[in-house]
Amino acid sequence: GDGPAGFATEDFVGAEALVNESVPLRAFLANYHEKYVTEGALVSQSKLLPRSGKRPEVMINRQFAADATAMLRLNGQPLPHDSEEDQVRAAYEAVVKAVDGNTEKAQRITLVANRNVAQVLAARLAEELAVPPASVSHNTLHVDIKTTRRGVVVLVNARLSVAPHGPEREREARGVVRVDFVRKTVTLSLSAPR
Repeated sequence: GDGPAGFATEDFVGAEALVNESVPLRAFLANYHEKYVTEGALVSQSKLLPRSGKRPEVMINRQFAADATAMLRLNGQPLPHDSEEDQVRAAYEAVVKAVDGNTEKAQRITLVANRNVAQVLAARLAEELAVPPASVSHNTLHVDIKTTRRGVVVLVNARLSVAPHGPEREREARGVVRVDFVRKTVTLSLSAPR
């Protein structure tokens, strides 16, 4: 699978992945919504982009809007830099176009096309290492929205830090979540911490 800047996931995570598992999209989304799309989360709050000339009014979740200007890529490329609003609109319009104008489906995609999905990686790494979840933090490198004629695939690439335990030093792992709305699967890949 593709990772940052077109690298294969194996190049980013490493050929010897600690975790490489796939789950059905529906099961992933149910778990993600229960744990991460909570009342106080930015992903649960809306932001209105007002009508502007020929551009329609758009309601988008705040996390997607924040990440569009900070870390979102579209088919591996940074978004246009005209303004923050232009970046958000470009990302959202590309998703809407990729799902044949279905704005309800586009809204569902924007709920995972953001840094929050890296929390899933951090929690999975903590589980794998049998350490407290709070001892694993994430720094999302970028979120790439891949659009095709068949639909959308979202790739979330993150560096994960594992806090020292006892005499250990801090360790770093890499992870990728591939949310495939075409094949209806989600793949999580994690490197062993170093």
